[in-house]
Amino acid sequence: MQSLYALKQSETANYHNALAYFDEFFAPDLNSMEKQDIKQLNQNKKLASSIFQDFFEKDVNRFDEAPADIRKAIDTALDQFNNQLQKDKKHFGKMLEKDLQGIYDNYIYILSLVTELSDYALTPPLKDLKLKDNKISRLLKENKEFVSNTKKGKVVWNNEELKKVYKLSNSEKISKDIEGKDKGLDRDKNLILAILKDIVFKEEFLQANFEEKDINWTENKSIVKNMVLKTIKAVEEKDSEIKLLTLSANWDEDKIFYEELYKKTVDTDKDLEKLISGKIKNWDIERLATLDRIILIMAISEMINFPSIPVKVSINEYIELSKIYSTPKSKQFVNGILDTLSEDLIKRGIIAKSGRGLIDNK
Repeated sequence: MQSLYALKQSETANYHNALAYFDEFFAPDLNSMEKQDIKQLNQNKKLASSIFQDFFEKDVNRFDEAPADIRKAIDTALDQFNNQLQKDKKHFGKMLEKDLQGIYDNYIYILSLVTELSDYALTPPLKDLKLKDNKISRLLKENKEFVSNTKKGKVVWNNEELKKVYKLSNSEKISKDIEGKDKGLDRDKNLILAILKDIVFKEEFLQANFEEKDINWTENKSIVKNMVLKTIKAVEEKDSEIKLLTLSANWDEDKIFYEELYKKTVDTDKDLEKLISGKIKNWDIERLATLDRIILIMAISEMINFPSIPVKVSINEYIELSKIYSTPKSKQFVNGILDTLSEDLIKRGIIAKSGRGLIDNK
């Protein structure tokens, strides 16, 4: 969804750049020896802009009414817009995998704080044995996959950051969180969980650090937090190794799914918007919140192009997205539009589900 949002923002910028091109095309030639008809140039610019805007905003083609020089300006602006749009589609499609990899990188980055903090705790004059002997830290250091990831040069915690986190880890708040816990794994886990929940995912200086490294940190924070905490909580006394999580149990299949969903959504964007527009009474789709538009378009694209996914599953997933990312009233709006539109598209045969349990298309 982030890539589609970025693409939509880029499309808007490209549209305004195309309109700005008319200022350049119909600007008076200051080097010309002939007298410039400023009034006519401004009229031509106004007409070219009007025809261009009607084409994009109202889907009205008035190109034939334009004189040759104005049509030339419009054709050039259209070519520039479409060429840049194709480049942006490819660019943000490639960014999808990079964004997902960023989630995993942050997961490893935060887990690495546990091991680096335990090493820092041993530097003179600290000699803090409760972190040195922590089983969670030891198991991470012995995990080959974790060590391999942290040696790629992506994981770097500087001494100033470690110093601040260490100081906070010895605060009264953290002490109370582990008070009364027996020595051993139970105490080790609670100490690390307290540091993570009360410091790593809360302290402003660390949030600023994460945001500087990852522009999507605000959106991805909850995913990374769940992955990190789940990894720690899953460790048991009998374990001789720590199990790292993956982004998905079926990553290869999921990768194909999100790539195909992105491509089919951007390739049929205008057609999908027309389907949605027909169900929005007395409301121009251009006036919808951008995120609501993207959520609706993605949902309809998924329902049409992925016959093995039940309609209700798709609707529920995108309602959840609207609750997280969009406005407070978006949940009811998205639910109502998707319910009505999906029923209509099923009747028209545009949505056709197949597979076990999907015969009724529901």
